[in-house]
Amino acid sequence: MKKIPIHITILPFLLLFSCKKTSTPNEYLNKFGIEKAEYQSDKKILSDLTKSRRDSLRKSSATPEGKTLEVYIDTIFYNPNDKIVFLSITKKENQYAMNDAGISYSGECYIGIKNAESKTIKILDRLKYSSTSDKIDGFNRVKKSNRNIYLTEMEFIDNRFNINDNRFWTSKVWNKK
Repeated sequence: MKKIPIHITILPFLLLFSCKKTSTPNEYLNKFGIEKAEYQSDKKILSDLTKSRRDSLRKSSATPEGKTLEVYIDTIFYNPNDKIVFLSITKKENQYAMNDAGISYSGECYIGIKNAESKTIKILDRLKYSSTSDKIDGFNRVKKSNRNIYLTEMEFIDNRFNINDNRFWTSKVWNKK
């Protein structure tokens, strides 16, 4: 009977460690938030901007990739100085995809500026790392991979911070903007 309380005590700790989604130390976690309605509005704006940006790049490319079908904004982080960073997943046509639908997914991370007064957003740049998949469950694979790269792995690359880290906002990715 004494073993039951021990298992119950250990279970929350096991769950906590198995569900960890970031390597960012707690004291550096970005906790800056906005209203849910504004967040949803920003997701729509960013989706449209990202789609437009990708279509523009596709048209000017010597080897254009397939047409962008949909852009899903996975996560947006904000800071008090109007900077934003977001993860996106693009669904696109791909004649070489290894699935019957001819669809592939790509995940990227972008940085931008949001004018708080006018509510306008400008995408400044796409960060270096991305993920792709043309598997049937490609959307989920890309989502998981993108989150892993930008919320876990960046901490382990020299002089870089995860995008949910307050130190990210003053990191060198903003220097050339």
